[in-house]
Amino acid sequence: MAVADDADRQSDGQPVICNRLGGSDRTRRPCDWGSRVGRVLSHVGRVLSDPAKWTAVAVVVAAAAIGGSARAAQTPGKRSVMDGVYTTDQAARGRAQYKKRCVLCHLDNGQGHAAVPVIPGESLEREGDAEAPAVAGEPFQKKWNGRTAWELYGTMASTMPVGSPKMLSPQEYADLLAFLFELNKFPAGQSELTPAREQLESITIGR
Repeated sequence: MAVADDADRQSDGQPVICNRLGGSDRTRRPCDWGSRVGRVLSHVGRVLSDPAKWTAVAVVVAAAAIGGSARAAQTPGKRSVMDGVYTTDQAARGRAQYKKRCVLCHLDNGQGHAAVPVIPGESLEREGDAEAPAVAGEPFQKKWNGRTAWELYGTMASTMPVGSPKMLSPQEYADLLAFLFELNKFPAGQSELTPAREQLESITIGR
């Protein structure tokens, strides 16, 4: 094999044969590795000794670093709701929306209620939905544990309020989500939740 032959020639003190262009042995010539390395080092030296070229290299390296930082900033790392993913001010805005849009069905503390049974001869008419799942406490946390904030946000926006889904703005749904996290005693942090899918998909619900 060529590799074995080269190794044998090296061990015998013979020059290694390069065959960069293919062809017979007559077209091959010994590789002068020392000269090649010398030429590379000489070129690097010329670049480093030329201020203009050195500046160009520095600009390219800086641009690559900035680009990497920007990509990292655009791609949030995985987090948990226990890392403080909303602010108390945002939760306050969500609480105001909850009192206007949600409290009738999901009740003050987010406990919700089961469907009311039909009893013949008795009127059970009332405002609100006949059944509303809990949005706080153990039932809620058990249902959503391990799922992402994006899944919960999507469910809220596509189904709530009853009869008028998607009537709120994306940020108002994000504020409501922040209030639900506060209601479930997940800690607040320094940055607000946004309705951006990338951010919400990076947040896992659960303790």
